[in-house]
Amino acid sequence: MSDKPVTANSEPAKPEAAKPKAANADATKAGISQESTAKAGPAAGAATKPTETAKHQPAAKKRTDSHRSPLSLLAMLIALLAAGAAGYGLWLLQIQVPLGAQLVKTQAALQTQVAQLEQGLQLSRAELTKQTRAQQVVEDELQTLGTAMQDLSASLGRSTVAWRMAEVEYLLTVANHRLILAQDRETAIAIFETADERIRAIGDTSLLKVRKAIADELQALRALPEVDVAGLALRVGSLLDSVEQLPLRDKNRIAAATRETSAETPPADWQQFALAVWNDLKSLVQVRRHQQPTEPLLPPDQTRHLYQNLSLKLEQARLAVLQRDTALFHQYLTEAEDWIRHYFEAESAAVVNALTTLDTLADSELRPTMPDVSASLRLLREVMQQQRTATRVDSKQGTTE
Repeated sequence: MSDKPVTANSEPAKPEAAKPKAANADATKAGISQESTAKAGPAAGAATKPTETAKHQPAAKKRTDSHRSPLSLLAMLIALLAAGAAGYGLWLLQIQVPLGAQLVKTQAALQTQVAQLEQGLQLSRAELTKQTRAQQVVEDELQTLGTAMQDLSASLGRSTVAWRMAEVEYLLTVANHRLILAQDRETAIAIFETADERIRAIGDTSLLKVRKAIADELQALRALPEVDVAGLALRVGSLLDSVEQLPLRDKNRIAAATRETSAETPPADWQQFALAVWNDLKSLVQVRRHQQPTEPLLPPDQTRHLYQNLSLKLEQARLAVLQRDTALFHQYLTEAEDWIRHYFEAESAAVVNALTTLDTLADSELRPTMPDVSASLRLLREVMQQQRTATRVDSKQGTTE
């Protein structure tokens, strides 16, 4: 027990090398005090220890505090730094755990997106490759077609001017067909005018003679008499509607006899009766002079067929007008006129008007003589043949070179 305070007091005294004598004196005093303490017993030792400790504590405390203050501050600073570093490390650890998990998730999502993008990129590359191949095939086909068209154009000599001239040739051909086959003067004139406009748009001086021929042909067509087909057909139709109003010869005579009988009055005496009988006897015999043989009269039940036959002839005449058949039209008009003169009352105003209309219609010419309009087409084909020949010669010269 007595050694511990000594040891504690002796450890800080090590640095005091400048005072050896004082230290030895203290040690001698301490040894003496320890021996007296041991002899005196426990009671004496207990009484002397606090006194000695109290004597040495202020000096040792001063020396210890003086030497410990920088070290303790340094230790405290190191401890604080260590605690701060530990807290910072713990805080970083707490933060890094969720950040690490979030980073793992983000990395996994990014990898998934990258995989999807790579897959889409591969599909896009495949589709692009497919489209590139298809485009290449189309380009090859277009190149082949262009080569074929160039070869065809070179072989046939079909330039832009040649195609326009071919169009003019077609128009002139149609105009000739319409004029010759259908006698359609108006349509032919319109087609010739269109062909002349096409040639003017071409602007080739070699086609001037073709335009001169077209102008002559248009002048000849405009000089033709105009046939009013629609008007003639309407006039025949009007005459056809008035057939039922034409009186027959039998009907006129019977109607006159009926009127005379109804107008007579009964005789007043025997002389008047005898005169009436004599008049009746004279009416039974009629003398008529005919330059043609007399035809038998039709019975009343056949008069309907007579009107129908006359209507049929006029209907055929109207059809001939629409067909522009002059010969057939004149034939049906002549038959209708003969039919009316033989079976209808010639003195009737309706019959006279019908015969006059038939005579006027018979003077109509449905198909006048058409001029020759083939000169322009012939000249155009000659010019086209000359251009084809020149194109072939140029093509051969280019091949040779």
